[in-house]
Amino acid sequence: MDLMALFLDHAPIDGVHFGHNDCVRVLGGQYAGQVGSLITLVSLQPEPAFVVELESGGDVVVAQSNLKAFGDRKVEVVEQHTSPDGTLVLIVVQGMSDGDPAVGFEGTAWHMHASSIAQWLEVAENQAVSNFVEGVLSDAIPIITSIDGGATVSPWISDNLEATLRYEGQQNCVMRYWSGAVRPSEG
Repeated sequence: MDLMALFLDHAPIDGVHFGHNDCVRVLGGQYAGQVGSLITLVSLQPEPAFVVELESGGDVVVAQSNLKAFGDRKVEVVEQHTSPDGTLVLIVVQGMSDGDPAVGFEGTAWHMHASSIAQWLEVAENQAVSNFVEGVLSDAIPIITSIDGGATVSPWISDNLEATLRYEGQQNCVMRYWSGAVRPSEG
């Protein structure tokens, strides 16, 4: 199992004191005092370093020695849906560092907060998550699966599909729907 998978699964990793979605406070540097959630483990040497999604917005890389556990907030899965082909599990979580519910795919770092979904779908924030989940489950919102050498790496959803395909390259992505149907390439 690769390092990222171990981190996402909260498996013990020598020298790593935190897990995925742990709530932390940054102790030093430009972002000292800010609070956020751990999204990914990016390196182990010279010490573990993480991508921290700050409550104030944005993602930053912070070394483990500059982090401290903050409170006892734990992310709780409040909704879970398995795709008909059994390859994807869409989850809704509560308890992110900013209190905003989020939607993601089990076992991956990708997620989208209710506030971002509300802006994208142009709906009220309290309706955003349910509208988004309904859109995914009804095949109205396509899912992108990144591929590497033909193997699926991770699923995610883009709010700007055209730009995503330009940036990632169609050869590195497969677009599919919740039902398992593959979306034809565009162009």
